[in-house]
Amino acid sequence: MPVACVLGMFAARAAADPPAAPAVEVTAGRVEVDHAGALSTDALFEPGEAQIKAAARPLLDAVARALAKDPTTMVRIGCYTDDTAPDNDRSGEYNLRLSQQRADAVLAYLVKHGVAARRATAKGFGRERPVEDNATDDGKRANRRLELRVAGEVRPPDGSDLATYTRAISAPLPLIA
Repeated sequence: MPVACVLGMFAARAAADPPAAPAVEVTAGRVEVDHAGALSTDALFEPGEAQIKAAARPLLDAVARALAKDPTTMVRIGCYTDDTAPDNDRSGEYNLRLSQQRADAVLAYLVKHGVAARRATAKGFGRERPVEDNATDDGKRANRRLELRVAGEVRPPDGSDLATYTRAISAPLPLIA
């Protein structure tokens, strides 16, 4: 068999194999993807856009599957941008609006893929809370991120909570209002 034919077979097989799914872990404080606490929005969105890239869907599918394993996990989706904005928008409104649209897009995607809407919130922070200096390209890249924070369990109180609460506030002294 000619070498070109053999190489062509390997190339076709490699193209047919899907990329490996990322390792997603839900910890007590955040959702980690491949041991990172934040996802680069460069991998999820085109610059200036809020529509999720097709290439990012397997990554978000893995996040949705991980979140679906524990139906009590509450997640806060936070999206951030660097300080770059079109037309020299110094107010930050453009970046705030873009980051909110992106956070909402991720929330909608996760809900569509099995995460209950009541378990997640989305907030865009724009250029606020940078993790690196926006003066460098590396700093800007680090600041363009999506964080998935795990919140404490939120549940309605039940009868056993009332008994615990009553014992905690009962005191031998009279309560003064």
